[in-house]
Amino acid sequence: MDEYSITFSGPSLRFKKSTEFARKQGLRIMAKLQFGTTHELGTVPNLPIIGNIFEKAKYLKVNKLAGFMGCWNFGNMITANTAAFNYFLTKRSLKGKREELQKFASEYFPGCDAKGVTAAWLQFAEA
Repeated sequence: MDEYSITFSGPSLRFKKSTEFARKQGLRIMAKLQFGTTHELGTVPNLPIIGNIFEKAKYLKVNKLAGFMGCWNFGNMITANTAAFNYFLTKRSLKGKREELQKFASEYFPGCDAKGVTAAWLQFAEA
């Protein structure tokens, strides 16, 4: 489950080893990510752990991956998770996690308590 799930910000040891081998072969690298929930927890529309999504987007940017295959399962809808990944991935540069989560929260939930929303997202990931 750690290979694709947002419950693990990763990257996993398996991904690191595969990436190292691919780079030695001159191959481009893409990641497979699941932004809603997991097959193992398919009864909820998404897991609100935006901090982990930030980490995944940051890893793709810093390591110059060629792209990603994002997937959804069980009819999950577009949510804050997919919006957050796009937001983080398309920013020219990323600052600290808490700061970026607060900026995203302010844009996605206008008028919200962005610090409170960010604290909740971080707590969900910890849980």
